[in-house]
Amino acid sequence: MQLGDLAKSIPLLRKALNIREERVAADRANRGLIGGLAESYADMGRWYASSNSCREAETWYRKSLAAFHEVQGTSALTGADAELPAIIAKELANVKTGCGSRPASPK
Repeated sequence: MQLGDLAKSIPLLRKALNIREERVAADRANRGLIGGLAESYADMGRWYASSNSCREAETWYRKSLAAFHEVQGTSALTGADAELPAIIAKELANVKTGCGSRPASPK
């Protein structure tokens, strides 16, 4: 996706998302897995924002923020990861004000 090949990136993003959803379903108490799932949701939001699909992007960003809020304040979000919810919130605001502007790159 970062190289600009949206068509090739979506199957990979969906595969990563499916794997993370399965892992979280198997171990719902694992906050690190939930944080990873939140990142996958954000990646989906970025993909849809890059494709100018604003409603879909907003939906994925909201899912990401909900998952991040579930683990915020735990050891699952430390260092640079602790800033991810704020970054996602800004990306969501960008989508709401004008889809199509390039969101911040994932870590």
